[in-house]
Amino acid sequence: MGTGGGASSRSLRDTPTWALATVCFVIITVSIFIEHLIHLVCNWLKRHKQKALFEAVQKLKSGSFQHLASTLCP
Repeated sequence: MGTGGGASSRSLRDTPTWALATVCFVIITVSIFIEHLIHLVCNWLKRHKQKALFEAVQKLKSGSFQHLASTLCP
């Protein structure tokens, strides 16, 4: 936990572009995967006539997920 010049104390300005691009790619890929998973859950709920759960997932999709995405990528 010192203030030495280790790799963990590298500033964002000194971080290679490929590393930042990789982190952004992973965040976007996970976000798209979660969105697709929510879409599949909605379709399953529609087929099995689970109206209350479908509405709950729709609320989650419209509000909380967008808030989470905006929190991760300001």
